[in-house]
Amino acid sequence: MITVRLIGAAAVALAALAAAGCGSSGAEIPSGKSEALLADLDTLQAAIAAEDCTGADATLAALNDTAGSLSGDVGDGLDELLGKLTDLVDERCGEIATTTTTETTTTTTEPTTTTETTTTGGGGGSGGTGPSSRDGRGG
Repeated sequence: MITVRLIGAAAVALAALAAAGCGSSGAEIPSGKSEALLADLDTLQAAIAAEDCTGADATLAALNDTAGSLSGDVGDGLDELLGKLTDLVDERCGEIATTTTTETTTTTTEPTTTTETTTTGGGGGSGGTGPSSRDGRGG
């Protein structure tokens, strides 16, 4: 879970950069863009916490679009941090993809036993060789 903490740390660094600029004179992020960056960072952290890599990738794309629209030291600083953040997210999503839960169901089938009965012999009824009558006297 170190990767999750590193993503959080990189997001905090990016947020600080978004809120304050890069320290250069006159190099600030316009408030609308800094608010978008901060909102996207919150979304990114939530996506990673929920193991939603598709959402994380979409949020990284939005962050990169915003950073790409900035110039100078601020844009360069954001690009560098986003590159590191992207690597961390890719690493975490790789861990998520390889950690799968597999459910195994075992079925036991009892064997079926078949018994064959064979009857041999002839004649009918009382075991004699001739016909029998109802009154038992023979015929």
